[in-house]
Amino acid sequence: MAVFSFICRLNLDKNHTSPLLYRNHIVTFVSFIVPAILLITLYNTFRLEISVYWNQLYIGSEISAVVHDQLKPDHFRNDDLLKFKSIWIINYSLLFLSSLSYVNYKKIRN
Repeated sequence: MAVFSFICRLNLDKNHTSPLLYRNHIVTFVSFIVPAILLITLYNTFRLEISVYWNQLYIGSEISAVVHDQLKPDHFRNDDLLKFKSIWIINYSLLFLSSLSYVNYKKIRN
């Protein structure tokens, strides 16, 4: 994320000219692709962290119990934690998109 942020900042800086100026279509392509990669990386970084957190809770919720005189214990996990994971990923997605819209509306205006 840091590298793509740095590249975006350099790309938007008007004091540094691009050596690709003679190929205008490449500069236009790069000016869209690098910020898109930055946003995808930013979104997926935190989405994966949320997913890992809820997966750890799910794995940690395992209990073993012997049911009806069985020789081997049964393992049970709280399946609701996987539903909470989905809910929190949706919450994060909505927060990310609304923050992106707000920054676009107030700062970038693009």
